Amino acid sequence: MGDDKTFTSPEERARVSGGENPDIRHLAERYGISLEQARDLWERCGDDQPLLEREIQKLKREG
Repeated sequence: MGDDKTFTSPEERARVSGGENPDIRHLAERYGISLEQARDLWERCGDDQPLLEREIQKLKREG
């Protein structure tokens, strides 16, 4: 089944980025960091949760 754009308003569609990894948004919301910080951490650490948590703690201590 295709993506029927008639069921969604343009305002709602603008809020969803097709290229954005949902894990990055979750990371930002879970740890209270910006999306930019979350993207940077994701690029450096990937989905290695223990490494991400260590890096987030470092980030919070520094800033």
